[in-house]
Amino acid sequence: MSINSWFRDWFDSEDYHRLYSHRNHEEAQIFIQNLHNHIAQPNMRVLDMACGKGRHAQHFAHLGHNTVGFDLSKNSIDHANKRDTKHLEFHVHDMREPFPFGRFDLIASLFTSLGYFSSIEENVLPLKHASDSLVKGGFLVIDFINVFPAVAKMKAEEIIEKEGVRYHIERSLQDRVLVKKIRYKRNDTWQEHKERVFGLVREDFLKCFKDNDLVCKEVFGDYALNYFDKQRSPRLIMIAQKN
Repeated sequence: MSINSWFRDWFDSEDYHRLYSHRNHEEAQIFIQNLHNHIAQPNMRVLDMACGKGRHAQHFAHLGHNTVGFDLSKNSIDHANKRDTKHLEFHVHDMREPFPFGRFDLIASLFTSLGYFSSIEENVLPLKHASDSLVKGGFLVIDFINVFPAVAKMKAEEIIEKEGVRYHIERSLQDRVLVKKIRYKRNDTWQEHKERVFGLVREDFLKCFKDNDLVCKEVFGDYALNYFDKQRSPRLIMIAQKN
């Protein structure tokens, strides 16, 4: 499988959703509520980029915002479309292509939904499309892993068991790419997938903002919107505004 398309099959697979089934919906709800309170604008039109199964998008909609979510994974979008929530719609779309959904007051890229591609230019391309889809004064919210503590605390090897399946995980840093190799048995046959996340840092995002008529307003380090500490904060959360 090409390193440029590893995410197509993996994100659409049963094992991907099983391995990451622990993702905390309550934490997601608190994060979206904190963003909602901080930005303090009612009745926004919101776009959730690479929305997965739509947990963040659903919370935006519950807060009264007309919300659109898109993801490359058809299985995730099929699951998201089962949500019976007003003012909420989902589509299958590749974030490297221009967004055909109109203009938005807020566009969000949450839970490290960037960095899957081989070059920095391709990895920031979705942010150009986001800027093009924002109204003047609209907000772009980036929630990305903080690379520095992530690498410092990286476990080289780990075994995680989910629903009777043992996932053997190896982690490494290759140039600026965080690589996770995942091996497991399916029908007595070993399967292997590799996740590759380009280690984007604050300076990469700031340059992208400058190049796309965006101004960084604030940087936070966790879902409670506490101060960002480069060496300690678990997340890199940036709020930019369209000029």
